[in-house]
Amino acid sequence: MKEGALLRMTTPEIMLRACDGNVWRSVVTSEQFEQLRSTLKISSAVRKPDGVHIRFVGPSPALEATPAEPELEDAFLYLMNFSSAERPNE
Repeated sequence: MKEGALLRMTTPEIMLRACDGNVWRSVVTSEQFEQLRSTLKISSAVRKPDGVHIRFVGPSPALEATPAEPELEDAFLYLMNFSSAERPNE
C-alpha cells in the first residue's frame, strides 16, 4: 500500500525478484552515514567498530558498495520508492 492505495497483490518471492540487482551494502563512517541518510533509501544500518554497515536500495550507487541479496524489507522499500519506470527488472 502507498497513500492508502494497494500497489499490487503479489507473493514475497515476486517482490524479492523485483528488486534483484538493486540492493547494496557498504561500510561508511558515522559522518558519511549522517549525510547519506538524506540521499539513499537505507533499509538497514548497524554501527560496528569498523563503521556503520548499511544496506540500501536503488540504482547503481555513487559510493563504493557491493551487491546484496534482497530481503523482504529491501523489496518493500524499493517498491515503495521507485516508480515502475525506474525499476529496470520489471
